[in-house]
Amino acid sequence: GADIAALVHEAGIIAMQESISGSNTDGYRRVTMKHFQNAAQRIRPSVPEKDRLVYQKLKEMYGKLRSE
Repeated sequence: GADIAALVHEAGIIAMQESISGSNTDGYRRVTMKHFQNAAQRIRPSVPEKDRLVYQKLKEMYGKLRSE
């Protein structure tokens, strides 16, 4: 959840900066896919890649449902 919140926040900041700088010329204040794509390049995941790989391995080892 924290990573999604950071992405949404950063996309909003980027859109606001465009609006303030005047580079948004259509007169509407909105957050677009372009803002989200730019935000995704700026933010870092809250879980480092090394830890993510450990969690993935644990999921593969122990992640099966009991009903399976």
